[in-house]
Amino acid sequence: MWTEELCYDLGRRIFRDCRLRLGTVTTDAAGMLPDALDHALTRAADADARTAFVYLTPTHHNPTGRTMPTARRRSLLEVAARHELLIVEDDAYAELPLTEGRTPPPSLAALAGYRRVIRLCSFSKTLGPGLRVGWLLTDRALAVRLASHGLFVSGGSLNHTTSLAVSTLL
Repeated sequence: MWTEELCYDLGRRIFRDCRLRLGTVTTDAAGMLPDALDHALTRAADADARTAFVYLTPTHHNPTGRTMPTARRRSLLEVAARHELLIVEDDAYAELPLTEGRTPPPSLAALAGYRRVIRLCSFSKTLGPGLRVGWLLTDRALAVRLASHGLFVSGGSLNHTTSLAVSTLL
């Protein structure tokens, strides 16, 4: 899998703990460079290495705070589509009004029509940091595949009580 040079440190740790091999892709002030991602994916494919996904935080990036412009998002989506690559979009901060007077660009998932993008969102930033409850958005087939995973079939959540509280609140 691929990440930005700087990315959410605990996200990176979770991926390593799941025994994923991480590679980093060069960034600039606007985020991950599409040409650098294309090069990394081509190099991996030439070495018969399978890339599971690319992990991005395009809106209010953690730890830099930058927000990727729409044109860069579209370019990355084009590269991902050429390589049939899944994007995991960490969008935990998108619901926060951190850009006063400006609306953040559309999510990668929205720009892609929710195809080959999993958008991760969180109640931990909007309702309360102790909740540790979130949701994801993606295309129907992938959502069904993820929801059928044994972890979720066994009860639907990692935190039943908190999930029920948030569900009742909503």
